[in-house]
Amino acid sequence: VMALAVPFWFSCSTETEKNQPNKVTVVPIDEPNDKLMEEIEEHESDSLYLVAEKLPSFPGGVGEMYQFIKENINYPEQAKKEGVDGRCFLSFIVEKDGSTSEIKILRSVSHGYEHKEEIEAAKLCDKEAVRVINMFPKWQAGIREGKAVRVQYNMPIRFSLE
Repeated sequence: VMALAVPFWFSCSTETEKNQPNKVTVVPIDEPNDKLMEEIEEHESDSLYLVAEKLPSFPGGVGEMYQFIKENINYPEQAKKEGVDGRCFLSFIVEKDGSTSEIKILRSVSHGYEHKEEIEAAKLCDKEAVRVINMFPKWQAGIREGKAVRVQYNMPIRFSLE
């Protein structure tokens, strides 16, 4: 999801005419009023970006992030027992304060498995990946136009029995 805040200054008025009932006319205005500016700034402050001038960064960099995952992830016993391995693809938001939120599984480790036991075991891997993302320390927030912004971050986590 990518939200772009592009301010357009216009005013809407409703005209009632015999031939065109409830016609909406858009009329550009030269100066936006203060209330409109506040609404736009409030909307922009909550915008979510996929790209930023400076992307969010994990403390110490990508290598440290993968080390953190490696040290904190627990391969579910049921997944080991069922011989389940694979990747889950996650999405989360790095907030303006560097915290992570809205963690979602975009593609489950269960993708490609057919047996109920394997699927259940694979979903335990997904839950474990989400648990570890929830443990992340605060990141360096993404920067856009000199301000901290919310940025969506996508990443894979591989569960491998090898």
